[in-house]
Amino acid sequence: MIVRSTPRFATAVAITFVGLVGAIIFGLSELALVATPWFIVLVLGLRQGVPDKPQVTVQSSAERVFVGDDVAINVSVSSTSAATVTLSPILRRPNRVDDRRPSTAAGPSVHAVAANEAHELQLPVRFDEWGSWSLEGHRLTLMPRYGLFIAETTDSASVTIGVHPQTEQLRRLVAPHFTRRTTGRHTARTSGHGLEFADIRPFAWGDEVRSINWRATARTGTLQVSEQHPERAADIVLLLDSFVESGHDIDRVLELTVNTALAAADGHLGWSDRVGIVQFGGLVRWLPPGTGHRHLHRIADFLLSSVTFENQADKPLPVLAPSVWPPRSTVIAISPMLDDRFVTALHEARRRGHDVSVLEIDALDGYSLGPQTAVQEVSTRLVSAERHVLRRELADRGISVALWRRGEPVEVPVAALIGLRRQVGARR
Repeated sequence: MIVRSTPRFATAVAITFVGLVGAIIFGLSELALVATPWFIVLVLGLRQGVPDKPQVTVQSSAERVFVGDDVAINVSVSSTSAATVTLSPILRRPNRVDDRRPSTAAGPSVHAVAANEAHELQLPVRFDEWGSWSLEGHRLTLMPRYGLFIAETTDSASVTIGVHPQTEQLRRLVAPHFTRRTTGRHTARTSGHGLEFADIRPFAWGDEVRSINWRATARTGTLQVSEQHPERAADIVLLLDSFVESGHDIDRVLELTVNTALAAADGHLGWSDRVGIVQFGGLVRWLPPGTGHRHLHRIADFLLSSVTFENQADKPLPVLAPSVWPPRSTVIAISPMLDDRFVTALHEARRRGHDVSVLEIDALDGYSLGPQTAVQEVSTRLVSAERHVLRRELADRGISVALWRRGEPVEVPVAALIGLRRQVGARR
């Protein structure tokens, strides 16, 4: 705690000294009368001293909110002596490059605190941007009753508020090529008990009587059995690009990645799929696959802590445990594909037998806005040609790539990706 004197202390000392010395030297009692009140304030203020550091407790009305929601932060301040306390909340997003405050974050506020009594107050905050916001305490400025000293300190009371983005609801989901043995809502390629018609075959010992197709039996003269495709669940792994070379607007690319990952996770969890996340970039982070509504909250908390890292190391895609990255998973990558290391990771995932698809955030987004010079136009066309060659190369390896352009809802590239997967699947 830093303690310093106020201008009132210097004024009291000066008036007391001049008044008392002047009264003694010149014999003027009026000077002593003028100096007496300041002398009393000086004595009482020095006797009171500096108050001890107050106790501060912080609670928020909600731990998880959506962008645009209001949150009330309840602060309780108590001190052993009466003082005037100035509170300045410290709100940060530790996972973002910038340090912007919420649009309606409360500023410094002044409160009179009585001795040994708790003073309750509310700080209204509205969050206009997603992220994991952390109230890392308050800057406290304490002034005792007589105002001769100021003590400045910082309390350690903290609270974290997860602000979730407003995600879109996906009406269509990427159909996996590989499914699990558990029941779900995806039509499996294999035959079994289900609702989707698959084929007709001759009756074999062990077949159920209810599976006999009597029309085909009457037409062929031998017992025929109908086969169905069972409804199965799948393992979905969302592969996120967190390299710093993620476009000219890193925050926008990161926001699109988080929004899309949340929408895809919400949709696939609703279809009884297991959803996991692998974030590949300067650091490798992962969340093992899981199911259910509680796992969606874990995914949201994981994505809120997403951040881009600058790293020049030529690192390969790590081999993760099957509990983190199950075999024959459906991998949905979300990336602008500007970093060669991430493109190499896509090839590696496909080589390991996973079903890989990519939602590519347009790398030329923003470069074609406004008039361009001849050199800029040629460079844009060259980059566009390189991106086209890269997509063709990935398609030849069995990796479907759908381009996501500025202003398009996520439904548009997802629908394009579903169509491209049918074309790539037909060539397998």
